[in-house]
Amino acid sequence: MRQPRERWPDAAHALRDELAGHPGRFALIAGGGQEALVEQLASALGTSPCSVGARLAAAASPPGEREIMAIAGTATLLVDCAILFDPEVAIDPLALFRTLAKRRPIIAVWPGTIEGGWARYSQPGRRDHYEGQLADVLVLRARPTAFPDEVPYTVERVN
Repeated sequence: MRQPRERWPDAAHALRDELAGHPGRFALIAGGGQEALVEQLASALGTSPCSVGARLAAAASPPGEREIMAIAGTATLLVDCAILFDPEVAIDPLALFRTLAKRRPIIAVWPGTIEGGWARYSQPGRRDHYEGQLADVLVLRARPTAFPDEVPYTVERVN
């Protein structure tokens, strides 16, 4: 028997509900088309993205994990996360997302690459280089749609 096709925006609500039902699990938006996908998710979920970079740049000194968690507030969508890789911030972004996801659903834009179960940022040898193995993460990749009820992303489950 064929499964019914998932429709938009129901898929966005199902994603949020799945993340809420599995504390610690979070989603990363990877690859091209991130900006448009964030806009679609924000609209479907009735929320606004939190620009982590803009909020951290306003801090007088590099914030610690507790301050970063407060800055992220109650946001579900986190964008502009490249600042988390600054060596002065001294935080593991994946660990931060997991900690935040224990409190609420988290969907973050990953500013690097994700492939083979690994999330990478920058190049080896650079001070901001980061490489982390993913576990219990949903990777969302934007995809083109022809109709407004089509889901604008694919989901890759990394266990």
